[in-house]
Amino acid sequence: MTKPHDRLCLIKKLGLFYLTMNICWSSVQTLELVHQERVSLSAKLVEKSTYYAKVAEDIHVNFQQLQGWLNCRIPSSDTEVRDLVKETMDEEKVAAGAHHHLFMNTNGASATPINADEAVN
Repeated sequence: MTKPHDRLCLIKKLGLFYLTMNICWSSVQTLELVHQERVSLSAKLVEKSTYYAKVAEDIHVNFQQLQGWLNCRIPSSDTEVRDLVKETMDEEKVAAGAHHHLFMNTNGASATPINADEAVN
């Protein structure tokens, strides 16, 4: 009676051994996949970090250029303020001129802006 019982114990032990080996093998494969994913994500992170560092530098350069342009435009006296306001208004008039036409009055004395859509021949 001991021989069948010993065989049964041996079969159970072998089954447990193979089950344990299978679990270990699955764990090794899972760890390899996790490692590959970590390496892939690290590479993507470095790529995005490099990209955003470049974007930040470009923004900084553009900001510096804009700040330099703005510093050149800041007036230092009241006269310059008036000149800047006049220049800005002139630029706005020129921009608005694309939408308006000048017509002479019937007496030829003055010109008044009239919206092109309202103009009558």
